[in-house]
Parts: sequence; structure tokens; C-alpha cells
Amino acid sequence: MPLNVARVSKRYKFDWKVIGSATLILARLKRTRNERRETDEQREERRAAARQRYHELLGDASTHLSQEPDSIQEIRELGRKQDRLRRNVNQLSTSDEESTVYDIEEQLWLNKEGSGFMYNVAINYAANGNIGALEEVCAHCQARKWKGEPNGMCCASETRRGECNTAHQSRLDTMRTQNALSRSQESAEAHEMRLSIDRERHAKSRASETFTQREARLSSQRNHTDVARSCESVEGRQARLESDRERHESRASETYTQLETRLSSQRSRTDAARCCESVEALQI
Repeated sequence: MPLNVARVSKRYKFDWKVIGSATLILARLKRTRNERRETDEQREERRAAARQRYHELLGDASTHLSQEPDSIQEIRELGRKQDRLRRNVNQLSTSDEESTVYDIEEQLWLNKEGSGFMYNVAINYAANGNIGALEEVCAHCQARKWKGEPNGMCCASETRRGECNTAHQSRLDTMRTQNALSRSQESAEAHEMRLSIDRERHAKSRASETFTQREARLSSQRNHTDVARSCESVEGRQARLESDRERHESRASETYTQLETRLSSQRSRTDAARCCESVEALQI
């Protein structure tokens, strides 16, 4: 660009700046002159109109801000619907008609490990809701399961639905019978000695356990109780409730001497546990 042209353009820019500044100054002077000439009533009307315009602008801004999240949510929802429709169209265009027909009896995924946690959008699960009777046994957790039930659900629940394993149940019955026979044949002195040994062992184990071990033991006891109550039959539950009711009734009808004896026995067991705990603390 020649030097003269640059000087002229710079001069024009300076002139426009001067003209703009002069225009602003003239408008400001005119507004000041009008404000000086107006009366008190005109001044109040002008200020009231300015306040009204200000409040209208604030109302429009608050309305816009309150409606903005809804509009953004609508735009995102519309985008998700369009993406879903586009994906379905692409899937239908890339697969033939025979591959979209599913039969629950012919699916290989049904026999896979952890198939109970799989989900396929192309399978109509509502039409195949009948999965048979409780006829099969899980090879991992030995739980009774339905004939068409996917794998993994019974193992993840940590409970055994229906009938327990026959071998496990027979082993538990044998152990209970042997314990009952051995305890029925022992004398009163042997019975008292066994109970005292069990109490001492129990008190020592409780005194030496930490807070974390105690919490783990109580949690395990609660889990065992929940599992046992979930597996028990209606007759077993009725028998347990009847036994609890009889025990509470016996405590309600016990005499003062029996109450003192029971409380004294509890205090003696507590003192023995604390004594063992103090001995363990001194040894540490």
C-alpha cells in the first residue's frame, strides 16, 4: 500500500472516531438539557418507565433461564431417539429375516456360564416366560433350578432354592443324629463338664477376638440365620415360632427365685469371659 493511501485511510479513521465521539457528546448534552427542562411529573414518569423496562428485561431473562434446561433436555432426548432409530435401521438392513427369529430352546447362549446376566434386545423374553418346572440341579452350587433357567442366577444369589442337595442334607441329618445319641447317653457330670468346657472355650475365643473379627462373626451369624429361615418349610417355621412363644411364656411365668438363678448364671458367664479377657490382656 502506498504511503499516501495509508495516511489518507488513517486520517479517515481518525475523522470517524472524532465524529462518533462528537455525536455521543451531543446526545449526552441533549439528554442533560432535556432532563433539566423537564418537570417533576415528567421525571417521575421517565423513571417509572425505565423501572418497568428493567423489570421486563429481568422477567424475560429469568423465563429464558428457567426454560433453557427443558429445551436442552428435549434436544438431547430427540437426539437419542434419532440415534436409536438409526441404529435399529442399520441392524435390520445388515441382518436377514431368519436370523431375527429366536427360539429359547435352540439358543446356545442358554448353556453358557453366566448367561443369566446376558440380555439381547432381539429376543422376546415375554413370549418365552415359561421355563419349566424345578427339575434340574446346578452343577456348581447344587441348587435346584428350573429346566430352562439361564446359568449363574442361582450361584449369585448365595441361597439354595427349593430342596437342598440330597447328600448334603443326609450328612447333616447323620451328624445331628450322632450328636443327639452321644448327648443322650452321657451322664449329668459329663454333661456339666462338657458345658463348662464349651463355655470356657467360647469365652476365651470371644475375649481374644478383635473388633473386626467380632463384626465378621456377627455378620456371618446373621447370614446363616437368614439362609436357614429362607430354606425352612412352613412346618419348621411354625415349630420355631411355637418354641419361641413357649420360651417367652416360661420366662413370663417364672418365679422370682428362677429369675434370680437365670440372671446369676448369666452374670457368672459374663464375669468368666471378662476374667479371661483380663488375663489375655495381662499376657499381652
